[in-house]
Amino acid sequence: MLKHGLKQASKQWYIKVKTDLMALGLNEVHADQGLFVLPRSTTNNAILWLVLWVDDFFILYFSRPLINKYKTAIGALYKTIDLVEPSVCVSYEFTRDKTRGTIHICESHYIKQLLKSANLAAHTGDSCYPCPIPKDSNNPLPHPSMDAPVNDFPLAAMVGSLNYLALFTRPDIAKGVNRLARHSPKPLPEHMDAATGIPRYLAGIPNHGILYSSYLAPTMTGFCDSDHASCQLTRKSTTSWVFLNQGGVIIWQPKLQQYITALSSTESEYVAASQAAQEALWLIKLMHCAGAAPCRITIQGDNQASLNAWNQDKMSTSLRHVSFTWRPGFTSLRKRLRKEEFSSSGSQSTASNVADMFTLPRSKFQEFRAAIGCLAKNH
Repeated sequence: MLKHGLKQASKQWYIKVKTDLMALGLNEVHADQGLFVLPRSTTNNAILWLVLWVDDFFILYFSRPLINKYKTAIGALYKTIDLVEPSVCVSYEFTRDKTRGTIHICESHYIKQLLKSANLAAHTGDSCYPCPIPKDSNNPLPHPSMDAPVNDFPLAAMVGSLNYLALFTRPDIAKGVNRLARHSPKPLPEHMDAATGIPRYLAGIPNHGILYSSYLAPTMTGFCDSDHASCQLTRKSTTSWVFLNQGGVIIWQPKLQQYITALSSTESEYVAASQAAQEALWLIKLMHCAGAAPCRITIQGDNQASLNAWNQDKMSTSLRHVSFTWRPGFTSLRKRLRKEEFSSSGSQSTASNVADMFTLPRSKFQEFRAAIGCLAKNH
């Protein structure tokens, strides 16, 4: 039994579940320890994946007799309730359309609860009118002075709630949440106004989520970009990368570059491409460990100079200081490039680089949002 609140409870629970599942013939996927896979050799080329979420099991399969066998085996170990095809788990809502071959994941109920708990009228003096794009946008947010008083605005709580959405089903608000999180320790009234703009945006499209289609080719494509010196306080650049598969986004991140203050856009884009390549390596490892079919990953960017520098065997003198941080893993990346497990391309224009939705002004925001599969379930 999982006892919540004990420091070692989650670890001990995982060890027990892992031991039991491995006894049933499932292997732990080292690239993601919440995923277990049944090797093809033991199932006559049929494959089965089991995802562990605290004390919930999600099983994906291609063979009905195989799933029934493992449901019975797991039911003998734990007291279970078979939900057959789940429609809701935690806050995630799954909608599967077998006719159209699509799966849609959203958190509309969670968003409605967030709007209710945010009590927007108390901060704005009016009702929650929807916004077409997140209000945070690219307007610079003020930084408090050292002697500024600490306000009691619940910015940290709101950012935490919004970040839960931004991490899993709503990449369209990831940029705004990332910028607001930098001001959580000492929020100003301007920060709270910007924070309420994101729920206003969500109020207009609460049913949007990520839509995947089985009719699209299973090709994995990554996009990377950076916003040079975007932080007004530290002048650090923002890295953003997005990976798509089956028409929808699978992983994404907008984040400040931590270890270097880029002196040019080429440097910041070089770091962004390197970070995207690291994620591509992890995806390759995950697919290999999970027994998925091998898939070539292409990383696309819109800065030809940075991608040329990244593909060269030698660093130019103007980028030598960047190599001290990002060059150690370069040899491994070059080996993978030669094996053609993934490739880089600079042919993507700024007008069609979907990673720009995390860095550039919002003139093409809605177009990029649709391009990464952030759509309504009935789209």
